[in-house]
Amino acid sequence: MSATMINTLRGISVLLVEDDEDSQDTMRLMLEMEGASVACAKSAAEGLRAFFARRPDVLVCDLGLPGADGYAFIRQIRELPMELGGATGAVAVTAYAAEMPTKVLHAGFQAHLPKPVEPAQLVQAVAALAFKERQ
Repeated sequence: MSATMINTLRGISVLLVEDDEDSQDTMRLMLEMEGASVACAKSAAEGLRAFFARRPDVLVCDLGLPGADGYAFIRQIRELPMELGGATGAVAVTAYAAEMPTKVLHAGFQAHLPKPVEPAQLVQAVAALAFKERQ
């Protein structure tokens, strides 16, 4: 990380929904190094429980989850009223290059990042969505 990015995410809470342990650990570390508070989940169901337990400022969600995928997860979030977090900013991450960014955005995500995720891109996407959420 560059010195100019240190603590870019201080005070931001992120829910990271990722089933691959290595990917989860890597992205969690990227976000925490920038000051974010990160809660992790390994499935859409676990992600929903974590979301309701402590509503995050931003979601980062893998599209290829076991059981219900990331698309199903974001649909459930978007069905919530705004006051319960239905408009929470969300970043989709995927290892599948064939995922169409327009499909991802139409599903309810505001950003789409390919894996392996570049630290600067992840931090920038989360920061932009968190800033938008607080306005």
